[in-house]
Amino acid sequence: MAARSRRWSRRGVVLGRLVLRRVLLAVPTLFGISLVTFALVNLAPGEPDAGTGGAGLRSTAVTREAAENVRRTYGLDLPVFLNFDVQDRGKRIQRSLRELDQPATAPLAQRRLVAATTLALDELVEALVKAEASKGTVLRHILARILERIGEPGGPALAQGPVGEIEKWWRSRRRSLAPGAVRAVVGRLAAGEPGAEPAVRRIHRRAVPPLMARLFATKDPAVRMRLTRALSDITGHVVNYDPLAPVTERRSVMGQWRDWWRAEETVHRDLSGSERFVGTFSRTRYARWIGRLVRGDFGESHYFKQRSADIIAERLPVTLALNLAALLLAYLLSVPLGVWSAVNRGRWLDRAVTAGLFVLYSLPTFWVALMLIIFLGGIEGPDIFPTSGLHSFRPQDYPAGSPALDLLWHAVLPVFCLSYAALAVVSRYGRAGMVEVLDQDYIRTARAKGLGEGVVVWKHGLRNGIIPLVNLLGLQIPYLLSGSVIIETIFDIPGLGSLTLLAIEQRDTNVLMGVISITALLTMAGLLLADLLMIWADPRISLERSSEVES
Repeated sequence: MAARSRRWSRRGVVLGRLVLRRVLLAVPTLFGISLVTFALVNLAPGEPDAGTGGAGLRSTAVTREAAENVRRTYGLDLPVFLNFDVQDRGKRIQRSLRELDQPATAPLAQRRLVAATTLALDELVEALVKAEASKGTVLRHILARILERIGEPGGPALAQGPVGEIEKWWRSRRRSLAPGAVRAVVGRLAAGEPGAEPAVRRIHRRAVPPLMARLFATKDPAVRMRLTRALSDITGHVVNYDPLAPVTERRSVMGQWRDWWRAEETVHRDLSGSERFVGTFSRTRYARWIGRLVRGDFGESHYFKQRSADIIAERLPVTLALNLAALLLAYLLSVPLGVWSAVNRGRWLDRAVTAGLFVLYSLPTFWVALMLIIFLGGIEGPDIFPTSGLHSFRPQDYPAGSPALDLLWHAVLPVFCLSYAALAVVSRYGRAGMVEVLDQDYIRTARAKGLGEGVVVWKHGLRNGIIPLVNLLGLQIPYLLSGSVIIETIFDIPGLGSLTLLAIEQRDTNVLMGVISITALLTMAGLLLADLLMIWADPRISLERSSEVES
């Protein structure tokens, strides 16, 4: 009993080390995949879409401010890998004030200062006190527009008054814009108190950070509705939360505000020295990209107008079910076929089967699928199998009234198309492995002891003969996933494969990024599964690892 316990303990150590090693190897692999994907999507000519439904900013019907907002949302205003000029609220305001002196940049600088509203009042009033008469006129005009925008009583008249009156007003007004006062007003808005909305509107942009903190902290749909309504009114990023909307839409609203806040956070607050240092690496286009991958946040789908992760999660089970069924079918058929071919090697039947499998492997998947639809789907032959979707449109069309049988009947042709090429490859690998095993000394010894041929082949030979098939398992997963793109499109199946092709056609880069990442993870999982099955199939691996652990 103690020996068995030690053996299982050693095996557990071996398995743990193997899993850890595979995970550590997966990290640089996924990093390389993310780097290649980032380069293809972000460094290619063109810019993200400004609302045209694709992935490229080709429309010229957008305003300059809208285009700039899109650039910030997608991080295109950031350096690619290193950011040596991290911008925050103060630096942006000071830059805009300097640009007022340049005729070419003055109009855009004025619009930026007006859009900043209460965020710019400190520097704006200070500049107005020190300004010369010519520049003071421009600053008064900006101040008047800001005060009018936030609903300050008598704001335009105040902006044109004496500088001393403006300073006096700002000293009294600044107390209402202190962080504690702002949080108190936002708390009143979250609680639904009367008069809180106008108070938040007067605070305007300075209320955005506590509004966002409240929005992400609360789960109350009514509170989220009030907060997003206030944020939409202040920022112009109109994305309102509807408590009665479907779950996917509500999730999409929260995801859009998270995307917006990642891009706009530094616009609304000042950074410390340590934050600036970290921002050299974190506030870059690639860091934002890799951060999304780690969180599983692939952004908003331009085509579906939903979160890409939600769309992928909805379609992934369909593709996994089809591919697992195809893989299971291929192995269930190929293992006996490979063993039979190895036992009967050299005979004319073995040669005929080998030639037939090579012909089957050479047939294009799309051609086989179309031939099956034509001759088995009722076009040129009998209407035996359904050729579209995974369910009949009407419940009365279900075989024997069973939705499960209806699903299986719809899956026959897609699963066959996904599995026939794998059947040809796996069976030939199985044949090669069994031919080598059947020539081993221990097989001849078993036969010499008088054991039956079935016992020799299936009990003593098969376990070692299927080792090449176990190695092949990890490579079949990406092969089947790539085949799903064609098969799911031809048979109109709402899975990950058809979603990939649709994302490419619509240039929906966020969905495409998610699909590529999920496919890479599934491939890593397949390789890990193959390693674990190798330990099960070949005890010598466990013994070798156990001896290493003991030493």
